[in-house]
Amino acid sequence: MDNWSYSNGKNFIETSPTQLEYLKMIIKNFNIKSLYYDNTRGEFEAFDEQGLLPKQMNPVAFTVKVKNGMAIAFDKMVERKQLMLPDDERLLDQICSVRNDLQAIESSKGHGDAFWSIGLALLGVPDLIEYHEEEQEHQVRMITTGQSSIFSDDTPIPAGW
Repeated sequence: MDNWSYSNGKNFIETSPTQLEYLKMIIKNFNIKSLYYDNTRGEFEAFDEQGLLPKQMNPVAFTVKVKNGMAIAFDKMVERKQLMLPDDERLLDQICSVRNDLQAIESSKGHGDAFWSIGLALLGVPDLIEYHEEEQEHQVRMITTGQSSIFSDDTPIPAGW
């Protein structure tokens, strides 16, 4: 959503997309129950005060505690091989731009945007392990993007990883 306006107050228009109208459309089309968004600077607060945000949208301020929780969730997903990431240079660069102290190196491509977007998405998945009582076993669920993953056994690891 780089350089997208926040809202036009109308329906989503493909030729001039806006963030709020797009989010409303995907919430409806994909039956999204919960969507976390970065509220650190409060860009959507005026819309919230006017009652224009869907109830599914949940604000998250990036405190140290929240950032640590997102990083831990991200780490667990990668370690368990439950997360598939597409081989996209900007995405991977932005993930790698976040340092161990959770500060992001700023570049012309952003400042860890993909890392924080994935972290926000993982906040909406509190437990990625389903327990099947009748089968008495756990089933690990996978999060995918519908593209080949950089972690796939049959895909070479991209340059820089």
